[in-house]
Amino acid sequence: MPKKKHRRGTQRSRPQRGPSHAFERSDRRMERDLHALLAQFVLWRREAVSTDQADEEAAHVEPLLRLKAEQLDSADPTYWTEELIEVLLTEVVPRKVIQPREMVMAQVPALGQFFAFLDEHQRWHPDGIDVDRARSVLEGLEFSALEAADDPTARSFTGNILVHASTLGVDLSTPELFDAYMQWYNTALTNTERHEISDTGRLANPSMPFEASHWTGSGSDFGGGPDPADVPDKEPGLPWFLPDNSTLEEPLLALERAEDDMEELTAAHGDVRLVQRAARLLEFLGKGRQVTSTGALRLADVRTLVEEWEIDTGPFAVTSMWQVDEIAGPWSALIAGGWVTLTSTRAYPEQHDHAPYVPASEDPEAFTTFARAVMLMLLITLVQNDPDEGGFRGGPDTFAALLFAASPDGLTLPDANSILAELASHDHGEHSARKADFPAGSDQMWQMWRVQADLMHLSRCGLLRQDPAAGAEQEEVPGPEGSTFRSNLAVFAAVITAVDATRQGGV
Repeated sequence: MPKKKHRRGTQRSRPQRGPSHAFERSDRRMERDLHALLAQFVLWRREAVSTDQADEEAAHVEPLLRLKAEQLDSADPTYWTEELIEVLLTEVVPRKVIQPREMVMAQVPALGQFFAFLDEHQRWHPDGIDVDRARSVLEGLEFSALEAADDPTARSFTGNILVHASTLGVDLSTPELFDAYMQWYNTALTNTERHEISDTGRLANPSMPFEASHWTGSGSDFGGGPDPADVPDKEPGLPWFLPDNSTLEEPLLALERAEDDMEELTAAHGDVRLVQRAARLLEFLGKGRQVTSTGALRLADVRTLVEEWEIDTGPFAVTSMWQVDEIAGPWSALIAGGWVTLTSTRAYPEQHDHAPYVPASEDPEAFTTFARAVMLMLLITLVQNDPDEGGFRGGPDTFAALLFAASPDGLTLPDANSILAELASHDHGEHSARKADFPAGSDQMWQMWRVQADLMHLSRCGLLRQDPAAGAEQEEVPGPEGSTFRSNLAVFAAVITAVDATRQGGV
């Protein structure tokens, strides 16, 4: 769901938004006003400190103001309350921003100078707390903000992965190095090690130490990666329900072959239903359409699309667009990526600066760029959101499963019902040798179910295709195997670069 959606607080009720103000207008006006205010702040600080220090302080303040607007629904940079300040610095920043300790320590003083600037120029909003009280709150939060930044529970699983990459010296701004780290993470580590990193941001003694030179390679135009022959076939590094790494060799080689074949690349991206639906949504918007208070299309428009796209919504009546993942998935990606702009009452298509929508028949290369960006935006949104907000439940295991879905045979998850039935019987059949790996009701079973839920959601969104399980028509007798999830090279490439894209933030 787009940023307008009400997000839950972690330990307290959501800070109130604050009064209506000139900054709470269109996105373009707000952006212009914010740049102007920061420029004035820099000029004011240059009277007291060096140009470099003034610029550095503004660089610390700007992301704080953006996070305040995007994550706390408080777009006015002149309006502050005690709760807004505390939640921003101790909850939002640790979860959304990956940065070294010295930058965390510099943020609080920089924000204090910004408060002083607002006060001196009589820009401090009168409906907020007293400016002296605000600065006192800031001083009291210096240690708490640093402590929160070090707390792995305050970050998403992706945040902890990025923190760990940084501790190994991986430059997150260098795609090749970050792709090398993710290849190591997904294929060289055991399942326990991967979960330790995603849970804590730390790993003391990895079974295979990270060496960037071993994992970097020519890769493809989608991102760097090792040669298929260099990918270790390390079964312990994968969840029990995934095949071994040898099945990844063919899609990796196919990516290399597809680099110079624009026709193949265009066809692969055009075959992804998420991309097809995103393009049709932009065409459907025309010059703009009305939206609800949650940023969704009106129910009449939703029903039109459900009928035109022949979406099976099940036996229950649809009362909101957010109940229909086939529409909500591409819609959220378009909003998060900037192809659609929301006001309080309408949605408008925007001419995207870097990846505008162009039909494949007119410009195959531009279409491929658009398609790739839409897929990345959906994945980024699901990574950043909490599970109860539609985000990934399976964490890094879901990304590993997505890679295997691009293999020639797709990814077939074991049928949980048949496994549990066999484990409950005296004849454990083909699963007997692995009974210790997934005893009934254990964490391993839940691990598979969480990933399966993510893959089913991605299938409804259109990133994957799901073949029904054998015997699915039978209500009482489960099929001998689970559903098969399939994707193609375009999705495979998008998954490889998705985590790298999240570091660009703001989603």
